[in-house]
Amino acid sequence: MGRKSCHPFGTLRMANDERARLAPRLAAQAIARFRICGGSVMLRIVAGNANASVIMTAERCAEFTFAE
Repeated sequence: MGRKSCHPFGTLRMANDERARLAPRLAAQAIARFRICGGSVMLRIVAGNANASVIMTAERCAEFTFAE
């Protein structure tokens, strides 16, 4: 039996304007004290291991959170 996997990349826009869903430091625009750290913040699907890039994004998000 085959399996299909889905990696949703690039589903959240990150910028400093009102149309963006995320601020550049991964903070959600509409919800206070809420950060997004996953594949959805990346513009393109990576050519290598998607898990490694998501882990790197999560580590960077943790740095942003502890810096505040």
